[in-house]
Formats: sequence, structure tokens, C-alpha cells
Amino acid sequence: MVAKPGSGIGAALGKREAEVVVEPAEPTHPLAGIVAALRHAGAPLVVVGCDFPFAPPALLRALAEAPEPLVVPAPGGAPQPLTARWAPTLLPRLEAALAREEPLRATVAGLAPRLLEDAELAPFGDTARAFLNVNTAAELQAAEHAIGSPDGG
Repeated sequence: MVAKPGSGIGAALGKREAEVVVEPAEPTHPLAGIVAALRHAGAPLVVVGCDFPFAPPALLRALAEAPEPLVVPAPGGAPQPLTARWAPTLLPRLEAALAREEPLRATVAGLAPRLLEDAELAPFGDTARAFLNVNTAAELQAAEHAIGSPDGG
């Protein structure tokens, strides 16, 4: 896991074993975590934002096994770079984009990723559920409903 200093993530985990990589306090930008993770891992990795609770394991596996340096699901044509495969070969360009505090979607577009469109995402289930992004109270309520629902929706 990657977190800002003082986030309390380590304490929240309690006795569960998980490595926490601390990213710089500034800038507050999604690329900061991706860059920190790639520097730490030194290998390709799959990024999953903590606010995507229903990312399908089979999709994550497919991303991990992809040969391209950047593979980004794009349900409905909207790239989701916080559930994507990133390779360390991208680091120089990511670091430059981070230094400019360039928007993440602009950075991704400039890297010419392989985009997984709806047809390629179909085998992984309902994309609305898979990419439900929980950032608001209403989205949290929708996620809680999905968890409690026998059919998952």
C-alpha cells in the first residue's frame, strides 16, 4: 500500500501484515503514489485506488499479465488510470509530469496506453460495479447496498 505520511494506514492495519510505502507529503497528486510505488517495486505493478472496492480479481490478474507498459481500462470510453498496469520504464515521464503537476488523465493520454474498451472488459462483469468509485456519502451508500445485496447490485 502507498500512503501519505501521517495517514495512519499502518496503525489501521493493526497486526495484519502489509507493507506500507510512504509517498512524499507534497504534491497531493495521484501520480505521487504511482511514482512512489514504481520506485519501490522496481517492477511492473497494478495500481488499484482504495476507492474502487469492487475491482474484479480476474481483471487485476489480466492487467498484471499484460505485456504493455501501461494498460488502462476505459469503460464507456473513460480511462480509469487508478485501476491500471504501470511499468517502471514510464518513470522518467511520470516524474516529469508529477513535477509539472500535470493532470493524471493528460499524462495517461500522452503515454499512449493500451485502453481496454467495453468489449474487452465484458468478460470481467458489470463495469458500473467494477469501477464504482467511492468518494461521496451517496457512493458509499451505493457500495454498502451492493455488498448487502444477494446479487451484488
